Amino acid sequence: MQSSDTPIGNDATPSVESVPPKTETVSVSSPAARVSSPTSGTRLIIGGVLALGLLFVLKKNLDRNLAIESAPTGASVFINGRLVGKTPIRIGDLKGGTYSVRLEKEEFASVSLPVVLGLGTTHLNETLPPRGVGVVKVAVEPVGAEVILDGELVGNSPLDLNSVAAGSHELLIRKTNFKTYTQRISLEAGQTQEFKDFALEDVILTMLQSNIEKEPQRVGHYMDMGHYLFANNKIKEAGDFYVRGLQVAGQPLTFDKTIAPEERVAEEQARGHDIERINDEVRKKLNNAGRNLHEKDLRLLAERIAHQQEANAMNNAGDWKWVYEQARNFIEERKFDQAEAVYQRHIEVAKGRETVAQAYIGLITLRINYMKDVAQALAACKEFAASPFSNNAAVARQGANAIYGGASNFEGKNRSAMLAEAEALLRRALANSPRRSEMSALCKFELGNVMFLQERFEDAVPLYRDSVVETGEPTTKELRSQRQVDALRKLNRNDDAREVLKLLARSPRPDINTKATSDLRELDAIKIK
Repeated sequence: MQSSDTPIGNDATPSVESVPPKTETVSVSSPAARVSSPTSGTRLIIGGVLALGLLFVLKKNLDRNLAIESAPTGASVFINGRLVGKTPIRIGDLKGGTYSVRLEKEEFASVSLPVVLGLGTTHLNETLPPRGVGVVKVAVEPVGAEVILDGELVGNSPLDLNSVAAGSHELLIRKTNFKTYTQRISLEAGQTQEFKDFALEDVILTMLQSNIEKEPQRVGHYMDMGHYLFANNKIKEAGDFYVRGLQVAGQPLTFDKTIAPEERVAEEQARGHDIERINDEVRKKLNNAGRNLHEKDLRLLAERIAHQQEANAMNNAGDWKWVYEQARNFIEERKFDQAEAVYQRHIEVAKGRETVAQAYIGLITLRINYMKDVAQALAACKEFAASPFSNNAAVARQGANAIYGGASNFEGKNRSAMLAEAEALLRRALANSPRRSEMSALCKFELGNVMFLQERFEDAVPLYRDSVVETGEPTTKELRSQRQVDALRKLNRNDDAREVLKLLARSPRPDINTKATSDLRELDAIKIK
């Protein structure tokens, strides 16, 4: 027996009970021989019982009840829009009048009907017809969006649902970073409803586009958009934004008259950083694109970007940032002649600027390490040495490092000529360095390296020793001491080498003390022999 706490009528509280199984009614009577004549008191009791029975019968006939059965059973029963239970069910204590009754069950069409209640029990026995099916097709962008029907994940787009029950459904399509699409649909039996020819709103794309519109001079916004599109395999669209970003980067910044000087400086610094970033970003994309991208799309992307990069370098030949980045691009593409032209163009256009020294060093490195043209490399070395930039200790040391670092690409006289140029620059750098400074120590160390490469070990040893004494950084001292040991051993000055190794063996760095200990054992073995 179930009871409803909520009245269905205005002021009647019905009682609800499940219909019990049918049972046989059996009446049992007492033998008449055993009944004695009633006394007056007994007659009063019998009269009261008869009266109560009569009242019960009258009440039963006056009550209004509703008994509902259905095929199939288990249908939800709604009376006046309120759920009262499932069939079979009996609802009692109802007032007279008309009631709206609705039966619902999954995969069956609902049945609704008005019921007028008279005295006694009104019986309903309804059959719910099977609900028909229709087709729902989802082919929206992006591919792979989740399709949820009535709260249940049913697949990913593109998706055909061929057996959707007719009736009302809640359709939801969603994907991370996209705005969710929801739609209440009413599907009839045999009907096909398609959701296609539109795309979910990409909230990330919308945000990135908004950033570009708000700050059209900020190169980083175009790069962010290009990266997002590239990651989603939209190669052509990514190329559009990379190229546009390069175009913006190649144009001078414009400022409002009201902008504060510090903001102007910050914007200019951000522009320089963005120029480096966008070129690095493009290189990484083209070199590590992955196998899932079409080769033709990548080739077209590379061609479009290369064209814009070259235009930027030529149009901004006086801007070292562009020259440096474009030379890197040409070198990676093995377009050495074009890289050489970019450096030379900067040297011509930017006369007197400090960046000309960097262009000379870049030109020297290119001709030595990539073009391997000794005559042209030596010509660049001499031009650099003759320029006023070589009087700057740091710049001269950097140029010398580029020269002797690539001298091993040559042999014989050519190699010696390279090392001689490096030595001359290092001696000039040393002469222009403050005494007993870190720059002085660095110049002596690298001059020692040049001596070592020339097999002038006697000259190398004191340079290494002084570079160790003059530097204050412990790790640098140890690394330079190792080079000193190498030079001492070349001269067979093993006792001197042993003294340095004993100090290195006490280093807190495992790689240093392990090697020093091993070298000491080796020297001890030589001494025994």
